Amino acid sequence: MEEQLRQLIEQAKATNNAVLVEQLNQALNTFLAQQKQQEDIKLKSQENINQEENKTQEVKKEEVIQETKVEEEKQNKIKEEDIQKEATGEVSRLVTMKNGNHILESDYMQITSNAKNSNLRTDLNSILVTLALDDVTKRTKATAELYEILDKYEDPDDIEDIQAFLDDIAKIGKVGLEARESIANYDMDQRKETFNRYFEDEYDKRKRNVDLLDMEYDELRSKPMKNPDDFEEMIDRYNALIQKLEKLYDETANKVDIEKTQQIEATIQYLKDRITSIKKYYTSLKEVAEFSERSFNSL
Repeated sequence: MEEQLRQLIEQAKATNNAVLVEQLNQALNTFLAQQKQQEDIKLKSQENINQEENKTQEVKKEEVIQETKVEEEKQNKIKEEDIQKEATGEVSRLVTMKNGNHILESDYMQITSNAKNSNLRTDLNSILVTLALDDVTKRTKATAELYEILDKYEDPDDIEDIQAFLDDIAKIGKVGLEARESIANYDMDQRKETFNRYFEDEYDKRKRNVDLLDMEYDELRSKPMKNPDDFEEMIDRYNALIQKLEKLYDETANKVDIEKTQQIEATIQYLKDRITSIKKYYTSLKEVAEFSERSFNSL
C-alpha cells in the first residue's frame, strides 16, 4: 500500500497536479501513522508478555531459594538431645555437643569486611569470631585485637576501611558498639587499660592452671608407689603451660604495665625451674628402677 501511494504521488508530480499530490501525501501520512500505531500496540503487547514471563521466573526462582533455605535449615539444625551445654550472648550462641564438638553461631559472623587490602580484610574478618566469643563470654578480647590492627595499618585507605568495618559491627550488637566507641576514643591510656584488662583475664586463667598442676604434682610425689612415666607426662604439661604464657607475653609485651610483664616473666621462670626439678627427680626414679631391675636379674 505504501509503495503504491508513493508511485501515484510521483505520477501526479509528473503531470503537475498539485491538488492530487497533496491529497496523496495526506493519504500516505495517514497510512504510515496507522501502521506505526499498530506496531506500537504490538510492541507493547510483547513487553507485557515479557514482563509476565519475568515475573513468573522470579517467583519460581524465589520458591527454589526458599526451598533450599528450608532444606539447609533442616540439615543444619542442632538436635537438642545432642547438646551437652550452651552459652548465649546478645546475638551469639556457643554450643558444646556431647561428642565434644563446639558450634558457634552469631550475627557477627554473618558480615564480612570489604577492605581493599587483602591482608587487612583477612585480619578484620578473623575478629568476627572473637566478637562472637566476647558476646558469649562478656570479655573484650576483640577490642585488644582491633588496637593491634590500628598499630599495624596506617595507610589512609586502610583506616577508612577499618572505620567502615567498625560501623558494621556496631549495628550488630552491644559488643560491636562498645568496640567502635573504644576505638573512636583511642588514646594510649585507653589502649593500655584495654590490654591490662585482657592480660588480667588471660593470666588469671593460666595461673589457676599452674596452681592445679602444682597440686597434681605434689599428690603424685606423695604416693608410695611412683611411676617414672607419670613424671614425664607432668613435664609435658608444664611445657604446654609455658607455651601458653609465652604466647600471652608476646601478645601484651610493651602494651601493659611493666609490673604485669614482670609478673608473667616470673611465672614462666618458675615453671622452667619446676621442670628442671621434675627432670632431676624423674632421672633419679629411673636410676632406682634400673638398679632394682639389675639387682633382681642378678639373683
